[in-house]
Amino acid sequence: MKKDIEQLLTDNLKNLENLLNIILEQKELLIKKDYLKFQEKDEIKHGLLARILENDKHLTLNNLENKMDNNNIQEIVEKINLILDKMIVIEKENARQLADLNMLLSGNHIEVYKKIIK
Repeated sequence: MKKDIEQLLTDNLKNLENLLNIILEQKELLIKKDYLKFQEKDEIKHGLLARILENDKHLTLNNLENKMDNNNIQEIVEKINLILDKMIVIEKENARQLADLNMLLSGNHIEVYKKIIK
């Protein structure tokens, strides 16, 4: 069954908007140091990403090129690109914070280990 390209892109846009909201929530959870809820949000992100990938299977370059003269599709693609740009910036910040936390925890473990072996 061939799926409507505009509908697939609209679904992806909605999923990406939800994904962006979750990423923003995760940023706040990192600030609050609520790592358990952060992980729970990761589970939700994986589900949204799976839906996006499923839709992407039905989108090919050829059928997109044939539809790019459609203004609705162009607007959806532009919105998708804007959301992706925002997500990249925020996810990089989140990853940096998590890396810093990991280094801090590793340093704490080393200090405890040094005390134990003395």
